Amino acid sequence: MPRCKTEASAHLEMYKLLVEKQRLQQELETIAQRQIQIDQRLTGIQQEISRLEISLPEPPKNSPQTSPQTPPATHNFKTFLLEY
Repeated sequence: MPRCKTEASAHLEMYKLLVEKQRLQQELETIAQRQIQIDQRLTGIQQEISRLEISLPEPPKNSPQTSPQTPPATHNFKTFLLEY
């Protein structure tokens, strides 16, 4: 059987809602500050990428670009069977 709604229970419910509202508002402020930090870091990263791209020498236009060739991997594993 549910309890009767009293003035005290209404005040308690209102207090709990106000506390949750304050907590959520504080969380939003924290998230907003974190977003600003992330945006600043992303801007810094992009600036660093641009700076590094400018400082890279351009490859010669007549010679084909070659990538380092790695030999095909050969796997010479010794296997054994382990039974419990």
